[in-house]
Amino acid sequence: MKSTPLFHLGYPKTASTWLQKNIFNDPKFGFSSPWEMPNAKSIEHFVLSNPYVFDPEQVYRDFQAGIEQAIASDTVPVISHEILVGDPLQKWDWSCQAANRIYQVFPQSRILILIREQRAMVLSLYRQHIKKGERMTLKRFLSLPAAWPGFRPGCQLEMLNYHHLIAYYQDLFGRDRILVWPFEQFKQDLATSLQTFQTFAHAKGEREVNKIQRGNARNVGYLGWTLVFRRYLNFFCETGFFGPGGPPKSWQFASTVTKGVDRIIPHAWHQPKERQMKQYIDAVLGDRYQESNRHTMALTGLDLAAFGYNVGA
Repeated sequence: MKSTPLFHLGYPKTASTWLQKNIFNDPKFGFSSPWEMPNAKSIEHFVLSNPYVFDPEQVYRDFQAGIEQAIASDTVPVISHEILVGDPLQKWDWSCQAANRIYQVFPQSRILILIREQRAMVLSLYRQHIKKGERMTLKRFLSLPAAWPGFRPGCQLEMLNYHHLIAYYQDLFGRDRILVWPFEQFKQDLATSLQTFQTFAHAKGEREVNKIQRGNARNVGYLGWTLVFRRYLNFFCETGFFGPGGPPKSWQFASTVTKGVDRIIPHAWHQPKERQMKQYIDAVLGDRYQESNRHTMALTGLDLAAFGYNVGA
């Protein structure tokens, strides 16, 4: 009988790195991941492999040894990668394909999806866009001239209509096997969030989650004027996907310089620029996600309004 792992799909910018480093590969919490974190094997099989030769049985065999290792240690195997839902920064939406393939290989899996209020998500994605070495202004990141069919802005805004993905996974696996959790609730109440993840996954952890501290967030973007400085600096360094070899020296130099500049800019100086960016995002997005958020609440029973999501009156 095949074991049923927990799939953690993302979204990006919802504490995925922290969960992978601190929770999902710690047997004391009842979880283990005998594979690397994040799980590149999952991207290889569920996203990149040739659809004409995709073989569910072969994919299962590739995960089998790790799953058996988790079973032997009485832990829940976790397959985690934050872009199994797609990558809004690269404008890649393979979410349906990944869902179908996961279902073909592990039809009894449990699926964990973390979401984030869309205005905050967009700003966080823009910070990541600049940190990676890209150069778009916020305006260009969010919009394209209407006369450009076949193109999309720097951020794939359609992917933040969360209800489409949630409904699709619920239809495939059943509602009881899908847990959707707001990033805002994760930040607000870490212990309850982790306990909920354990209960959902049937993980038997011996470590008390109410004693864990989140500590410093990982992969955090730059604020205000540091973000502006780094965007201009990016014109002088390489950008794009760097691959297994890591970023080039020009990017590393830009990152080092930016960190030095960030240390000398008073935090208060960032606030006007932060307000300006947030106001611009508010103006661009408007009520774009209102209907989607109402659908998400109906699908999940979550009170998204309590966490600042736009759900209308």
